[in-house]
Amino acid sequence: MYITILDYNSDSVARIEVLEDMSKRGCEEVIIDRGFKLNNIEWMYHYDEEIYEY
Repeated sequence: MYITILDYNSDSVARIEVLEDMSKRGCEEVIIDRGFKLNNIEWMYHYDEEIYEY
């Protein structure tokens, strides 16, 4: 399981690996613990570890 974060403050993409299924609230807690601010990012939770570029 992965959380991918688009950070608008730093114009970067981060990926966090998590070891278990998580609720939306659980994901947000992990994101905040990593120092991200929820109002400055978009994020998604997914199974595929690949990041595709277009």
